[in-house]
Amino acid sequence: NKNEFKEKLLLAPDNKTIDLMNSKIQDERLNRNEIGGSYLENEKERFYKGDRIILEENNNKADSYSNGDIGTIKDVINGKMIISLDNGKERILEDITNVRLGYSISLNKSQGATVNDVFLCAENSQVLCQEIYNVGITRNRFMCKIYGVQSEFQEIKKQFMRENSKEDLIDMFKRYVS
Repeated sequence: NKNEFKEKLLLAPDNKTIDLMNSKIQDERLNRNEIGGSYLENEKERFYKGDRIILEENNNKADSYSNGDIGTIKDVINGKMIISLDNGKERILEDITNVRLGYSISLNKSQGATVNDVFLCAENSQVLCQEIYNVGITRNRFMCKIYGVQSEFQEIKKQFMRENSKEDLIDMFKRYVS
């Protein structure tokens, strides 16, 4: 698939799977010399020029960015990370405490994004239901591929059919006030 990284989303249901996929993709890109050289690290991860990242906090200053913004590290200079966000903006980060690798992101974090290709990791998880899968499946313009493990197929199928059991506040209020 020749699309740029910013035109692809690899979606997963939980942080454990996301962290595993991010680590494996970063390792493969290091082995291929697609990323490397100078790096910065926080308590969780190491970041190289060329890595995909996701920001996990809002910044309301003049150089603003939002929780969930995704981008690519353009350079690492003097302890600062220069990033090119997918929305076209460029930012310089001095504090990378709330930065994570962004090759894979959660289904919830993908809300509002539209890309050419989506790769969805379907797995047996109590948090997944048809609404959450629908979020992931509808992020693409052209292609969505769903991957899973054969031994979990029946459970995943049930999740695709399970409706969200959340109750909205208005219904809750009516039930308790009546």
